[in-house]
Amino acid sequence: RKKDFFVFPKQTFKPFMSKVFMNEGIREITISFPILGQDKKEIGGNKGFLGVLVCYIDVKELAQTFLEPVKTGITGYAWILNEEGTLLYHPSHSEMIWRNIFKNDGTCLECHESFKNEKRMVKGEKGTRESFVRTGGKKLIAYYPVKIYAAWGHNVNAGAVTTNWSIAVSAPYS
Repeated sequence: RKKDFFVFPKQTFKPFMSKVFMNEGIREITISFPILGQDKKEIGGNKGFLGVLVCYIDVKELAQTFLEPVKTGITGYAWILNEEGTLLYHPSHSEMIWRNIFKNDGTCLECHESFKNEKRMVKGEKGTRESFVRTGGKKLIAYYPVKIYAAWGHNVNAGAVTTNWSIAVSAPYS
């Protein structure tokens, strides 16, 4: 009853979504939704609040279900980066998933000329740009933020924060 996934919906009557965390070897997010009675006018009290529905979602399964099928040409695909620069899904670099692309050992620079696009992505920007990857040539990339209403690690009374994930789709010029 003291966990954010319970307290936040109880106090705000709004859904909650956690950051990605490890749960028994699976990287998950927790989403909880308030269950409200007929009288939901009194947010400060418990009158309309009945409980929460909590869902634990495997991020790998989520990405494979919705992003793995996205293919553009022979070498185009979709991938996800979170607001911290952690790669949540990438079909051709599984060794980099769950690693921060800005805090790497230099491996990423063997392929990537720069991280200009990725820096825009972590800021929550949307855009279309060129991208050059040494192993795959010049590509077009389109990225769009996914803004998630959350309250992870923050005082519930101070209000919610927004978590940004960014979904990118790349396509080879060819």
